[in-house]
Amino acid sequence: MALCPSKPQQQLPHECDRGDRNRQQENPLVKGVVVNYDNVRRYGFIRSADFAEDVFFHANDVEGREEIRAGRLVSFDTKETPKGKAAINVLLGKQQASPASRFGWRAAGGVAAISAILIAGGLHWLAAYLVGVNAVTLLLYGYDKSIAGTGSLRVPENILHSLALCGGSVGALLGQKIFRHKTRKTWFQLVYWVIVAVQVALLLRL
Repeated sequence: MALCPSKPQQQLPHECDRGDRNRQQENPLVKGVVVNYDNVRRYGFIRSADFAEDVFFHANDVEGREEIRAGRLVSFDTKETPKGKAAINVLLGKQQASPASRFGWRAAGGVAAISAILIAGGLHWLAAYLVGVNAVTLLLYGYDKSIAGTGSLRVPENILHSLALCGGSVGALLGQKIFRHKTRKTWFQLVYWVIVAVQVALLLRL
């Protein structure tokens, strides 16, 4: 009796190495906005919701030759450096108003609106202005504290100092104490108290 030829044994597929099966995919570009840029030294910082701290970048890592200014939307990769995270392969997007321009105009509009309402109510123009500038200063401190650690545009420190210099130093102090904001930044505190000292000296000379 002839024996039937046995069927060839089905070859099992080789088990692929897990590292090969799960090949590392390229990370999508991170989105952010340029918050400041030094045209002389050709470096700046990008703010993104993906990172708690602003990310350093150099012009050599920016694609193209378009102008780089604060407020510019960007997409980028990151790399680790001895000094922390840095942006590379930076792609420039739409140019927005700079943070200083944006918050400067809003602050001026807020002060003008509050002052006009108070003057219309019979308050002296100087008192109305001082209430307005201090109220806006306090609000901006609160807003800046609320968005700290997010990708939103922060209120530039020079705007906060400018408001204090223009009469909003009381609102600035209240904002620092109420919101516990900018109290640990030595340079910021130094500039603020110099402004206060100048204002007190001017008042004493009147």
